[in-house]
Amino acid sequence: LDASTLSQASGTLTPSSVGGMKTKLEAAGKAAEFGIPTIIASGFDRQVIQRIFAGDSIGTLILPKKDPTK
Repeated sequence: LDASTLSQASGTLTPSSVGGMKTKLEAAGKAAEFGIPTIIASGFDRQVIQRIFAGDSIGTLILPKKDPTK
């Protein structure tokens, strides 16, 4: 994730929201630094995790760029 991508993301938009897209991307970026892939997907779908593991193409996959052990 680069600065350009993060600059396009917004913070929390409503009082009932917890973290905005910018926060989610920052967390995914930290995970990627340690070699951990992350999927950002809707929390409104009660079956989202099952659908991801079933192979449905939903959400946004953030992959690590390098091996964290090197």
